[in-house]
Amino acid sequence: MRTHTIHGVLTQAALALGVILGIGCAISLPNTSRTGSIHDITIEPEILPVEASANIGDEVRFVNHRTAAVEVVFLEGDLDKVSCQRGFRSMGVMREAAKIAPGDAASVCFNKPGFYSYTVRMTESVPGGETIRSGSIQVGKVTLSTPKS
Repeated sequence: MRTHTIHGVLTQAALALGVILGIGCAISLPNTSRTGSIHDITIEPEILPVEASANIGDEVRFVNHRTAAVEVVFLEGDLDKVSCQRGFRSMGVMREAAKIAPGDAASVCFNKPGFYSYTVRMTESVPGGETIRSGSIQVGKVTLSTPKS
């Protein structure tokens, strides 16, 4: 009877460990998306990298490594060219944004080539209380048309 009790305790311990490991794996961020690669843009005191590039269908993920929430803002219409997005929404006044909590992320997958500019609004303990940084993402090969002579 004592063997049965020890076996039950070991089984429960093994199940608990499996659940803990499963939760840990679920929290980690993947390196690939369904359609391509994932490119992280980290938000710290600075944006790294400031100029990013991705292929059509790749996921561009904004990861907040700060201790306060940040807001990533695109011009209105830029996010009409995405095949996936997480965390972004229309904010009116010609902008689309994601408010990202500390340790969290928001992402987009562009489905059209182009050059996309964005700003990151960060709460700071400076006069005015906010710092704004700019960055850009080049998606696919962007061809610039030259004027005909």
